[in-house]
This record gives sequence, C-alpha cells and structure tokens, in this order.
Amino acid sequence: MAGIFAKDVSTSAEAFALDEAGNVTQISPHDPVTGEYIFYSENIYTGRKIRIDMEKLVKEVEKLSGKKFITEEYQTEDSQDWDEVQLNHKQKRDEEIENWENNDDEKKGDKPEVYIIPEKPKYLQNER
Repeated sequence: MAGIFAKDVSTSAEAFALDEAGNVTQISPHDPVTGEYIFYSENIYTGRKIRIDMEKLVKEVEKLSGKKFITEEYQTEDSQDWDEVQLNHKQKRDEEIENWENNDDEKKGDKPEVYIIPEKPKYLQNER
C-alpha cells in the first residue's frame, strides 16, 4: 500500500508520502517551528526515524568549502500576510457552516468543522 496524506506536526499540517516498504517521508520539507529546509522520514516496520537539517548542513558545507550553494532572497511584493490568510480561511469556513445550517436538504452531509486559527509559526513572528 502507498499513499499521500497530511498530519499535524507542531500545530502545522504537513504532507507525507507512504511507500509499500513502510517509509513515511515528509514531502513538505520545512521545519514547522523554524521554517528551515529539512529531510524527515520514518519506517513504520523498523521504527527507524531520521531527520536531517538540510539548510544547516549546507550552510556548514559552505563555511568549510568557501563555496556558495544557497541563494536566498525575499520578494515582499509577492508575499502574503499570514494573519490575513488565516482570517480568510476562518471566514470561508464560517460561511460554509452558515450555509450548511441554513440548508434543509436531507443529503447535506456532515457539518463542516469550525476552523480554529493556529498559532502563528515562530519563524513568521520575526520580520526579516
């Protein structure tokens, strides 16, 4: 069996892939606390878990080699405001709930869950 799924990791939904050998690998590879690039994988059969702080690793290699491997830039004109995006998610869900409550159709399905705005990730709390 193989598949793709999301799970909550430190109040952040992250995407994972599962292969038939039992390897569960994070495919949204950013630390939910720092925002840094990581590699994380675990095996459900052996219990082995591995995490590599890739961004830190490459920065150390840069120091040792004197070569540059990371190019980093911030394009603030393309950036979205985290608080505004979360508020929009909540407003949309509130509308879905209101529409569900006002719908008399017997086949309307389950009531949508209330959207609770998660705590802002620490790496977004500091302006760059």
